[in-house]
Amino acid sequence: MSTARICTIWMLLATHATVWAGQVIDYDLLIAGYDSATIARFELDAPNTPAVELDASSGILGPFGANALAFDSDGCLYIGDFDQQTIWKRCPGAAPVPIVTAEDGLQRPDGIVRLDDNLYIANRFGGNILQFPLVGGRGAVTVFDTLPGGQPMSIATNGFSKLYVATDLGELFEYVDVNSEPTRNSLGFFGTGGNVALAYDGGWVYHLDDGELLQIDPADIKARTIASDLGGHDEGLAIDPRPTKVTVFYASDYAGEVIRFTEGGPIEVFAANSEAFAGPTAMVFRSGGACAGLLRCDVNCDGNISVGDINPFVLALTDPDGYAAAFPFCNRICTADTNQNGEVSVADINDFVTCIID
Repeated sequence: MSTARICTIWMLLATHATVWAGQVIDYDLLIAGYDSATIARFELDAPNTPAVELDASSGILGPFGANALAFDSDGCLYIGDFDQQTIWKRCPGAAPVPIVTAEDGLQRPDGIVRLDDNLYIANRFGGNILQFPLVGGRGAVTVFDTLPGGQPMSIATNGFSKLYVATDLGELFEYVDVNSEPTRNSLGFFGTGGNVALAYDGGWVYHLDDGELLQIDPADIKARTIASDLGGHDEGLAIDPRPTKVTVFYASDYAGEVIRFTEGGPIEVFAANSEAFAGPTAMVFRSGGACAGLLRCDVNCDGNISVGDINPFVLALTDPDGYAAAFPFCNRICTADTNQNGEVSVADINDFVTCIID
């Protein structure tokens, strides 16, 4: 690669110090169908084109509870079977196995999250939160906390040390220092109660109830409305994990559809009842493959796309071995193959420039 071409890249980009993140590779969305007792897989860029991920032939009976899907760091899927009162674990290439049942005190699981090495289960009819260690297996279930009132309808985590639990009475609880000395705090009452769906993203708790999506700041307990008039889309709530300029929400309605929308933007039907699934409830995003979680154009893999990616991009073009040594946790095809033709070459330069300055 010529020095002149490298200089051209720098000249095009020198005045663009702050940019938005680019496209994340290899995410899909799993949606549980309560009525169909299936879990369907959707590509994010191909709405209404589901493929059946799991059904009765997989050994799982269903139907599945709202918000009761979660992944661990090994890619194993945890599934809350609402009617059979079972938590199933299904790892890649293996048959599903039950890990928590009614014998463990499970009474209608209505939400699952993973935090570090534990699953936390919104045990709806038990009125409590169950804790299941991912290391230890059957028989190790304990009651993490019993709520002072109401049934837990949804659960979310900040991914570090906090849990958020919404009840059918409209109360929202925050648990801090979950991994050491947990403390429960009430953040107040929101919405009308009944079905509630929670999600956490970027320091905010998102609370969906009775067709209204609230953004709640847990620090000062202030809430503002993101969207309203969403109808019955409060069975499940998920937030697109791909870095984008605006937050993209997915909300499920047991009556038959999943919608996708942004604040102030149009609402589109992302998925509707089909042969693959019916009665959508829980949703969870999955990443996979060599490019899981990597950003195209984030060539130094620091989670952002900026002029700091220019030198790594040049290295990926001119010295693949040097790039692999300098950035061992990156993948040059995933990050530098900007025209997605399966190789990194000078043909990627124009798309890289566009990615950086857009």
